[in-house]
Amino acid sequence: MGGMPGFTCRAASLLLPLLSAFALAAEPADWPRWRGHEGSGHGGATTFPREWTASDWKWKAALPGLGHASPVVFRGRIYTASADEAAGKRFISCHSAADGTLAWQRDIAGPIDPHHAQNSSASGSVAAGDTGIYWLWGTKENLRVEALSLDGAPLWHADLGPYACEHGFGASPAVWRDLVIVPIEPRRRARHALLPQRRAPVRAVTPT
Repeated sequence: MGGMPGFTCRAASLLLPLLSAFALAAEPADWPRWRGHEGSGHGGATTFPREWTASDWKWKAALPGLGHASPVVFRGRIYTASADEAAGKRFISCHSAADGTLAWQRDIAGPIDPHHAQNSSASGSVAAGDTGIYWLWGTKENLRVEALSLDGAPLWHADLGPYACEHGFGASPAVWRDLVIVPIEPRRRARHALLPQRRAPVRAVTPT
């Protein structure tokens, strides 16, 4: 099974308490996408531990399988993704940011492609917005956009066609106004797709 050496289900579970402790201490409190607000990587905290110890963890929670997705924080909840490659399933999990209680978990069945040893089948991060959460996963046959409500109910999905890449998929969406922005960056012809948050049809595809 692919994955970063030493990056197991137990290791993946540590990401949640670390981000929870950081996000709850920072302003703004939400961290709704990869690299936070506007992709800037700034959360507002003025201090950050040089090393993490057991006393720094507010809580921890186990995740199924493994993954490299960054957890995101939105309205008191933490969302992240992982994958059980042997079972052919990917997972989106939602926990309480306050105590780590599992609010819901949605499994997504689909093909698993070969990938680089330091990649996984759940490397892209979730993006959260007012109308739901959005996540991407891809194989050489298809790039899929999954849209779920904030409570985990499926809303829609969109298939954007083949995605040829050498090291495996790892892109993350962004939410802007009423749109979901999907980076489509295979080996050639990089571009972006713009999808309305409330429905699946693609509004536009723009070259990068």
